Amino acid sequence: MTQIIKSRKERANFTIEQKLDYAKLMVNENYSNKKIVAISGAGPSAVTRWKKQYLAEISGQTPKSSKAMTPEQQEIQSLKKQLWRSQRDNEILKKSNSLVRSGQSKHIMIAKMNRACKQYKTKELCQLLKLPRSSYYYQVKDKSLNDNTNAMIKFIKQTAIEVGHTYGKRRMRVSLNSRPLKTTPNKPNPSIFPTI
Repeated sequence: MTQIIKSRKERANFTIEQKLDYAKLMVNENYSNKKIVAISGAGPSAVTRWKKQYLAEISGQTPKSSKAMTPEQQEIQSLKKQLWRSQRDNEILKKSNSLVRSGQSKHIMIAKMNRACKQYKTKELCQLLKLPRSSYYYQVKDKSLNDNTNAMIKFIKQTAIEVGHTYGKRRMRVSLNSRPLKTTPNKPNPSIFPTI
C-alpha cells in the first residue's frame, strides 16, 4: 500500500501595492473574486479581505489592526502613530518632572522612573532623555556592598577623622590590619576608596 503525501502549498506574500492593485481590479474593473484568486494565487478569504479593506478605506475608515492600502490612509496611520508617540513622550516628561529634582543626573532619574512607572520601557526613557542605553545600564548596576565592606568603610572614615586626614593608603592598611577586619595583602578593595 503506497501512501500519498500531499505537499503543503507555499504561502504567497503580497506587498501593500499588490493588494491595492488587486482590490482596485475587483472594485473598479469588476473582476470577480475567483478571477483574482486565479491571477494572484492568493486564497479566497485573503482576496475578500483586501476588497473589504479597500472599500472601507475609500469610504474614509482607517484600518486599526492592519496596514492601510491607500496612500491617504497610510498617511493618516503615520500621523496617528506620531501623535501617539508625542503624547506618550509628553506624559513621560510630566511624570519625570514630578518625580525628580532639577540638577539630578539622568541615570538617577531613569532609575526612579523605572521604580515608579512600570509602564514605560527603559528604551523609551533613554531615547527621550537622549541617554545611551549602554551608559544607563552601566550606571544602574547594583553595586551592593557586603557588611564587612561597609564596616571597613566606616572604620576608614572614623580613622581618617581621628588622625586629621593624614594617613595615606599604606598607613590606613596597617591600621586596618591591626583591627579584626581583614584586607587583601597587596591592596585594599579599590571600589571602597571613591566613596570615602
